Amino acid sequence: MLRRELPDLRAADWVRATAAGAALAWLIGMTPSSLHDTLATWPLLLLLPVGLLAGAALLATIGVAQWTVLRRHVGRSAVWVAANALGWVAGLVVVFTAVGLAPSGPAAVAAAGVLGGLGMGLVVALVTGAFLVCLLDRCGPPGT
Repeated sequence: MLRRELPDLRAADWVRATAAGAALAWLIGMTPSSLHDTLATWPLLLLLPVGLLAGAALLATIGVAQWTVLRRHVGRSAVWVAANALGWVAGLVVVFTAVGLAPSGPAAVAAAGVLGGLGMGLVVALVTGAFLVCLLDRCGPPGT
């Protein structure tokens, strides 16, 4: 869709931005388990705000990275950061629900993980795609 709707947007720029944002998200996401022994000594009143800030930063990484490319081509593009975060939250709900509802046993959990991952990808694509359509001024009241 981006290639068709925004022909001046270079795919390589988009891919680089997305990869950089995903790498930063991965780094933020892995930090708590990597620093578990240290973080376990922190008081809860310190852990909560740090965790909330880290979670917000993690959710913003890909959207902010992609926004640095999108802003050159689309007005109101800052909305993309929130849209992307919303898409990922919705997608994570899908995958965690799938794994959480899986019957016990490694095969069932693996199958739920695969199906949940596919569902997550679909939900992220649907949410961000709907926002992108609106950013490109293609959405409006029914019948328009």
